[in-house]
Order: sequence, then structure tokens, then C-alpha cells
Amino acid sequence: MITLHGITAGSGVDYLLSTVQSEDSKLGAGQSLGAYMEQGGDSPGQWLGAAAGLLGLHGTVDQAAADAVFKLGVDPVSGEVLGRRFPQLPSAEERYERLLKGEPQASPERRAALWAKASKLGNHSAKSGWEMVFTPVKSFGTAWGLADDDERQALAAAEQTAFERTLSRIEREVAWTRIGAGGAAQVQADGLLAAVFVHRSSRAGDPNYHRHLAISSKVPFTDPATGARRWLTIDSPPLHAMTVALSEFYTAELERAMQGLGYLAAPRADVEPGGKRPVREYVGVPAAAVVEFSSRRRQTEQSYLQVHADFVAREGREPTRAESYRMYQTATLVDRPEKVMHTPEQERTAWRERAAAVGIEQPGLLGRQMAQASAVLGRAADPAWREHLAAAVIGELAARRASWRRSNVEAEVTRQIVAAGAHLGPDPLAQLVRAVVDEVLGSGGSLRITLPEPVPAPAAYRRADGESVFRRVNGARYTSTALLDAEAVLVAAATTPALVRRIAAADVDRVLDAGNARRGFAPSAQQRAVVRAVFDGAEQLGAVLGRAGTGKTTVMRMVREVADAHGIAVLGLSTGQVQADNLAQEAGIRAENTARWLLMSQDVHPGDPEWTLPAGALVIVDEAGQSGTMHLTALLGQVQAAGGRLLLVGDHLQTGSVEAGGILAELEHAQAPVSVLDEVQRFRDRDGQIRRWETKASIDLAHGRAEDSYTAYEQHGRLHHGQAETMADTALTAYLRDVGHGLASILIVPDNATAAMLSARVREQRIRAGLVRTGRQAALSDGNAATIGDVVATRRNDRDIATRGGRGYVRNGDTWTVQQVQQDGTLVVRDRISGAIAELPPAYVAASVTLAYAVTQHRAQGLTVDTAHALVTDQMSRNALYPALTRGRYENHAYLVTTKAMDLEHGEPGRPTTPRHVWTRVLERAETEQAAAAAIRTEQQQAAALSGLYQRLRYTLDDLGDTAMRTAAAAALGPEAEPVTAAAAWPALAELLRVLHGPGGT
Repeated sequence: MITLHGITAGSGVDYLLSTVQSEDSKLGAGQSLGAYMEQGGDSPGQWLGAAAGLLGLHGTVDQAAADAVFKLGVDPVSGEVLGRRFPQLPSAEERYERLLKGEPQASPERRAALWAKASKLGNHSAKSGWEMVFTPVKSFGTAWGLADDDERQALAAAEQTAFERTLSRIEREVAWTRIGAGGAAQVQADGLLAAVFVHRSSRAGDPNYHRHLAISSKVPFTDPATGARRWLTIDSPPLHAMTVALSEFYTAELERAMQGLGYLAAPRADVEPGGKRPVREYVGVPAAAVVEFSSRRRQTEQSYLQVHADFVAREGREPTRAESYRMYQTATLVDRPEKVMHTPEQERTAWRERAAAVGIEQPGLLGRQMAQASAVLGRAADPAWREHLAAAVIGELAARRASWRRSNVEAEVTRQIVAAGAHLGPDPLAQLVRAVVDEVLGSGGSLRITLPEPVPAPAAYRRADGESVFRRVNGARYTSTALLDAEAVLVAAATTPALVRRIAAADVDRVLDAGNARRGFAPSAQQRAVVRAVFDGAEQLGAVLGRAGTGKTTVMRMVREVADAHGIAVLGLSTGQVQADNLAQEAGIRAENTARWLLMSQDVHPGDPEWTLPAGALVIVDEAGQSGTMHLTALLGQVQAAGGRLLLVGDHLQTGSVEAGGILAELEHAQAPVSVLDEVQRFRDRDGQIRRWETKASIDLAHGRAEDSYTAYEQHGRLHHGQAETMADTALTAYLRDVGHGLASILIVPDNATAAMLSARVREQRIRAGLVRTGRQAALSDGNAATIGDVVATRRNDRDIATRGGRGYVRNGDTWTVQQVQQDGTLVVRDRISGAIAELPPAYVAASVTLAYAVTQHRAQGLTVDTAHALVTDQMSRNALYPALTRGRYENHAYLVTTKAMDLEHGEPGRPTTPRHVWTRVLERAETEQAAAAAIRTEQQQAAALSGLYQRLRYTLDDLGDTAMRTAAAAALGPEAEPVTAAAAWPALAELLRVLHGPGGT
């Protein structure tokens, strides 16, 4: 795996030179490198890249040279600035002072407005480079950590081969820069200036063989017309866009190299088919060892959070970055107090002892045992096979995304090649991947939607691959003809009258009025209008768009009442089984998850009455914004065959589909007869009164109105801000307080790792409170443990695990209370909603059960609770924040992270930013799912944008003018012209000469 992180100017790569490289201590004064490494220090960094050679940087990376490159951006030898200096960006306070100087008599209200303006941009630090972290799968690190010396050398050599092949691609494919006014032209640089650091363990002391590649933001570029070389800034979008594809390539190359050592990889068995992509681990490396050597980092992080919370409570303030750094080191040592530094031999001995403790008696034989494994033979990729693979890739891409770039295709091609075992064959992997990618993009199933340039660029303005310099590398977008056809079918069904049963408004009203007493309330005018529209429309596909808290489920229950009264069968579908069960319970209809319905009705039991729509049936798809286009098209086909209706209910402004979707927004664009629910009913005080301010604030949030929504939530005390550690602790404390008061509360976090970490802290509190017993425990898939009294979640549907009561089997997303931990690790659990009892086998527990105290925003969507507490980072999107802040009836709180968490693996965090800036960034990042047709419209708008055409025209005129002025200078000055035209001020002089030489000049 490869991950990408920014390097901050001013901080540089000190964390690699003195922290990660040397683990817990620096190279002592007068201490030789050899003596240091005997003590246990990691290998010193090495300079890499063609640009490093241009500066005379070879071999070992020392502090002075690293500071020059990654802190100051200067030549380590001459001290000359490489291009432009890193910018000194003003802080929010500095911007505020400047604004205040212009209005020294500003009123308090005006000062608040000026601060809002200044803080909106936050605090930034210039990027001096990018760090790519190459981390093999955990089973590789485990095998390396337990191996003998010869085996270690072989494993390290295999990883080195994979890295070198990936590095050659990185320098060839992502070393780009931009030239001309506004960076109009994208051109290839002369190579990269980089350094690599190889490390053998994690900060927590677990075996973790990995490397850090630090890439400077400075790249050299040689002008092909003049031969002059200058230092420019790397164009980072190609690097970001290619990271996933390069990660897949690196992993595949490592598997390829490992095959020669007898190691073979296979997908882990703990991922449900159709879910997230499985991780491939090396067969034969015991899972128990992998789990054992993955635990200490989380323990360190939990210890650090406790140390951090103690500091805040004691000092009454948040720690500085230096103090946080020292506390993290303290937490690390607390969790491994038996050592400060280890030699490789001492570490291996300790690791083998830990492996033996989990049942691995002869870890030194691991490699030799693997060498005896039966090999999966790679195959040569003949043209027919490539054509078949290309079709599979297009199908997978179309199922997961509405449009894609070449880098997306390459990543998927590599995955498919690996899944087929073809990466182990005789063909060079890079060559095979390129051939299949070309097949995919050149086939009839893949359609390029990026328009040609309105005026083709001449040869002088084209790159080596023939593409215009005015087009971004990897910028062309593609889609699938099948996906476009599917979208067209859905739009046509929503806009074209069909022969469907219609029920008059008066008949609908009669049924609704008759149900008022049983229901306990009368429908609002808007709810009544929506139900009428469902049955009175002439189209086979209808849609109800309802904002969060508007009572979409209530409306579906009313729809069911009308359908029952008129003998119309109703089927509910949703992307998740838990959501489907909630729909069944709350709306009183049969409900299934969409994937299962399609599987059973099309493949397993076609024609079976249980899995066939009755004539005239109404199919309701709840949370339709999370449904893929292909699934909806298949459902529409069944509905049309039954002469029924398909009703899509959802909100495309919330978290979208993990598959290619966007159809709700597309129906709005097509002006289909869509019903809208916008009367928010959820936000009520304890006396039942609707909170109007929160209703408006949530709508402002949904539509990206950052200023209005921030002000509203802030004025009502719903926003909290600070360091990541402080916010995690504050949110946790508030959640525990609400739960202690008997409220249904939810703790919402950005990712699974944070969910696991905070869930562990909740568990600690519950143990102290006597709510969870100590004693026999079961290890869970999130690295935590569970015992009697713990609340856990199952993360994979398994119909082989029966339940006594309830639905009859274990489902993804169910939450349970642990009743018993049996001797073999089996968990006896009780469903927290239905009361059903299940016995979860040890293998299922280890692979698919987590603590359930904290959840991600994706899992929180669709829930309704009393209070909600959401941890918010600037990496979230508006579509994630909107549902996170609309779950609670009584209160919804956001905890804005203004300083990222301390992580010594990837350097210091940047400067603290402002809460308003975090809020603004999140709301600016709209990730509303876009349909393929919408992507085409976007491409058309970009092609016609005058800004892009103007930049190209200006670049061309500047280039032609520069050439003319160089010719004129050479004619006028002769040999003396060269130093003039090579000077840094030449562009400004040439511009002035062109003005003087042009019409009206002298």
C-alpha cells in the first residue's frame, strides 16, 4: 500500500532523520553510524532521483542537506534558492490585524465580521514536498520480523525490487510542472529530487517493514527552445491522481517478487462479497501473529489520548506541539517500558517470544514452510484473454463510478490482473497493465467524454504522447455506454407516461383520513400532497426527495396504508439489511436489501413467487441516493414486467452510493415530476416545540451556505473546536454524559480507526462503571476485545449463523449485547432491538465483529436518536457532515478539529487552523454523486469556459512574443544577448519590449 502525506516547509523531514529513523533517540555526538545501527537505529536515508544528481546529492542523507531541500528549498551546496522561495502565508490573526488597520474605528459588530472574514481562510503552511509511505501488507512485516537473517535479506530484496520498479514509474509519470501565465501549460520536469528512508518497525515496536519516500516540491525544467534550466514547483494533481494506481502496482510487484521465495498471497476471508475490496495477505503467515503485531499502535494512541486529557484537565489549556510530541513519546514508552532501543536481534527475539505466546512454536521456519506451498501458476496474457479482462474492468468501473480517468482504469486493471493470477506470469507487469488499459479505453464499451480541443494545438505545443500541453496529464474522463443507457432508461421511466394504475386524490384522502386515529395524527398538507403524487402520477418511476428529519419513513407508512386499501402489494428495498429491517418495522411492509432481492429473484430462485413481484406491485427503494444505477435499472425492469411502480425515496445531498449513482439529482435535472419533503419535523425541544433555527441551519448546511450555517450553530452552542485529541475527549465525555442520563445518543467519527479507538475508551469507562465485566474476553476484528456486557456490531451478513428469534440470521450492522464468552471464544449475544439470541463463532468474531460505541458517519445515516456528537475534520465532505448533524432530536453537536492528531510516523501536524476555516472547507467539498450524463455536461461546460481559452491564447502569444524578442535581442546585441535572455528578469523585459514594439510603441 502507498499513502501520500504533505511535508511542511520549516519542519522538513526531521521526523524521518531524528525520530522515526532513530526510533527513540538521535545519533549521539561523536557516535559513528555503524555504532548507532548496532544499537538499533534504522538505515540512514538515501538520495534518489535525477534531480538529486543535478545538485550533486548522492548516498546518505544528512541533516544539513535535508534542511536545505525540505525546509528552505535551497541548493545544499551553493545556498541558492531553487526557483521561488517558499511563501510565508499569513495567519488568521495577521489577516485580521491588517483588516483592522483599515477600519480602526470598527464597532464590535464590525470587528466580529472582520474576524469572520479573516478566520474563514484559516492558517496554512507552505508545502515543501510530499511523502509517499510504502507499506507492505501486515503478513509481510510479520514474516520479516520472525525470519532468520537469510530469509530477512531475501524478503527485503523482494520489497526493494518492487519499490525500484514503482519508483521508476513515479519519476517517469508524475514529475510534471506548469509554465506560462496561470500555469497554462503542463510540461514534464527533468526528474525528481527525493530521499528514501527504510524502517523495520512501527513506533509502537511492532514489526513493520516499510519505507518513506520524501519528494521535494522543487523540480528542474529545461526549456527545449533555449536549453535553459530553471527550478519550478511540482504539479501535484498527477501525483495525487496516480497514488492508488501506483499502490496497486507496488503491491502486485511485491507479490510477483515474493513468488520466487515461495510466498503466495490470497484475499482475506473476512470481507463480504460485493463489499469493500479485500486485502490480500500472504498465505501461511498465521493470522494470530498478524493480529498480535497490529495491536500496540492502538494501545499507544489510547495511552496518548489519556495523557493528553490529563494534561488539559491539569493545565486548563491544550498542549503546544512540542508538548504533544513529548507526550506521544511518553505514551510510546509506557506501552513498551521494557526497552528504549533494540538491536535487530533483540527485537527479533522479543517478536518470536510474542509469536510463541499466540501458538506459533517455530516462527523461524515460516519461510521454509511457505516455500512448500502449492503455487498458483501465472498465465501469459494472450489478446483474447486481454479482451475478456477489459470487459470485466469496464463492468466493474461502471458499477462503482459514473466516470473515470486513466489512473482509475489502471488501478482496476491491476486488481483484476492480480485476482486472475496473471501478475505471476512471464509478461512484465507494467507492459501487461498498459496493454489492458489501452484495450479498455479503446473498446466500444468505454466512451471518452472529454471533448477535443476547439482548436487543435500545433506540434510545438504537444507532449511526447501527442497530447496538448494545455490538457492535464490523466485529465481525460471516460464513462460506459451501458451506464449511459441505464441512466436514460431510468429518466425515461420517470418522464414518460405509462399504463399504470392510478388512484384519484379523493380516494387517497379518504384512506389517509380513516387512519388518523390509528396513526395518532393527521398528515400535514405536504405529506398528503406527496402521497397523492405517488398514486396519481402517470409514470412508472417516481421519486420523493426529503431532507433529513422531514419524515420520509412516515410518508412511506402512509403510502402503505393507501396501497393496502386498494389491494396493491408493496415491497421495500434498501442498500443495507439493517436499514431494510427498520423500513419493514416502521412502515409495516416486507423489506429486503437490494442486492439480496436481485440475487434471489434473478439468479437463485427466478420465478419463485416469494421472489417475484406481484402484478401491479409498488416497490419502494429507501435511501435511494445510496443505490447504484445498475441495481435501480434491474429493479425497474422487474417493475415494468409486473406493471407496477418504482418509488425512489432519499436525499442526494446526504452520503451517496458506493456504486455508480447520482440518479436522484439527474431526475431533478430532467425536470421529472419529483415530490419534495422540506418540512423538517425532527428537531424538537423536550416540550415538543420545533426548533426553527436548527431547521433552517440544517438546510443551509445541506446547500453549502457556510457563513449562515456556521453562525447559527455557533450562536446556539453547538460548535466546539480544538486539537484532535481534545475534541475526541470532549465528544466522548459529552456522549457518555448523555448516555448516563438515559438518552439515546450516538458518537459519530470520520473513520473506522477512530471508531475503534474511541469505542475502546468507552469500554474502559463502562468497565469502571461496572457495566462490563472483567474476565474471559474475545478478540474482535477492530483490534479491541469484548466480554459480558459489551455492545458489539456484526459487520457481515451470515445466514449460516442462526438466531433464536428476530429475523433468523446475523446481519451486517446489527448491534448486540454480549451475554457470554465461551471457552473457545464463541460470543453469545442478544440483539439490542429484537432480543434475538445468536452464537457467533470465534472465526466470525475475529473477522467481522467490532465494538459498537462509536460509528462512522456512513453507518449513522438513517438513524434517529436523542443527541448526536460528531467529530469533524477538514477532510470530511458536506454530504457527510449534513447527516451527521441531523441525527439528534434534541441536540446535535460538532467537534471541529483545528489541529490534526500527533503522528510521529508522518511528521508534525501543520499550524492550527480556525474552526470557521474547517467548517468552510467541509461545506465547499460537495461530493454529491454525479451521474454519467451529468459528468458529460460538466465536461462540456469546462471545454467552453472562456478562462481556459484565454489562458491558452495568452500562453501562445507570450511564447511567440518571447521568441521574437530573443531574435531581436540577438540581432541587436550579438554575443552579449545570451546573458541578457538568460537572466531572471528577462520575461519582464521581453514583455516591456513587446509593448514598445507593438502598435503605438516607439
